[in-house]
Amino acid sequence: MNTLIIDDEPAANTELKKMLRAYHQELTVVGEATNVHEGLMKIRKLKPELLFLDIEMPGGTGFDLIRQLGKDARPEIVFVTSRNEFAFQAFNCAALDYILKPVDQGSLATAVQRAKERMHQKNSSRRLEALLANIDASSNADKHIGIPNDHGIEFITAGDIICCQGSDGYTLIHLADGTRRTSSYPIGHYKKMLPTPDFFMTHRSFIVNRKHVVRLSADEISLNGGLKAEISRRRKKLVEDWLS
Repeated sequence: MNTLIIDDEPAANTELKKMLRAYHQELTVVGEATNVHEGLMKIRKLKPELLFLDIEMPGGTGFDLIRQLGKDARPEIVFVTSRNEFAFQAFNCAALDYILKPVDQGSLATAVQRAKERMHQKNSSRRLEALLANIDASSNADKHIGIPNDHGIEFITAGDIICCQGSDGYTLIHLADGTRRTSSYPIGHYKKMLPTPDFFMTHRSFIVNRKHVVRLSADEISLNGGLKAEISRRRKKLVEDWLS
């Protein structure tokens, strides 16, 4: 879980990083900031999932930072402060937790566990949203296919997909612009979602967009972008009929 620390006390930052590295290797500290302005820039650039945020800093407070950040793409927030009188205001900002300095391992462990549970809930929600977004996509080639990722759902026009390639329970989605996306859904999910007859499963590991087919050979299809898709023996005649 990518983590950002915003605190104007270098010693506090160092100690928090040591504790995270020693006891919570599932968190990766991607950056630090010492004031509101720098913190906002780091959040927008690094897009952390978890934020350890001091309240009193030069140039503004942690609450000022939250107000300027808005609700879009806001990370989970754990306030870390030496004063307890801000607790009510912190939880009104939907903070995940509120830890008093000096940070102890028990309080930190509780905050990290809450962050992990919240991220699990978010990921489950994103998967459900993507599934709902994909319902009935098979009826229209212009429909958008929802692909869940770490920051939400990316919607891709079906016609921009050259092919889908199954790999170890995941799906690699190759796009016409030369990029690709990795989906946590298996390829069978996209067999149901992608529109027919434009898309066809040529092999248990490949779904191909007919509009991007360049050449058919004995055991594979050449596609735009230099890509190739396998053809299973039992599907060869079906593929020929599909392309005819």
